Amino acid sequence: MRRASLAAVVFAVLAAACAGNPEPGDDGYAYNVNGEYTAEFITDDDGTAIYGTITLATAKGGIVTGKMALTNPFTVDGDVEGLLFEDELTLTVWSPTGALRLSGTWTSPTSAGDLPAPPSR
Repeated sequence: MRRASLAAVVFAVLAAACAGNPEPGDDGYAYNVNGEYTAEFITDDDGTAIYGTITLATAKGGIVTGKMALTNPFTVDGDVEGLLFEDELTLTVWSPTGALRLSGTWTSPTSAGDLPAPPSR
């Protein structure tokens, strides 16, 4: 009888310990990205800055989806998908017409804060 009681206590402690560590997509996970963010992309070829907004949602397992709306220096709407692993966010952004495709990896997205507003033109 004592072995069964000890096994039940050990199981309860292990279950409680596992429940205390949120994973990507779980409430309380420090690096989840949920909501609208200011976006700034810099092109590799000539350093042009492209500004807009990006709306993201983190699902179970760190799957990230969302929408993007670039507004300066041109207007393009697109879809976003990616993966959140620990403090690293990898995203691919593309427009339905194929006119634009961006990809990249960011570290510690929750500490990056909003990027500056686009310059007035």
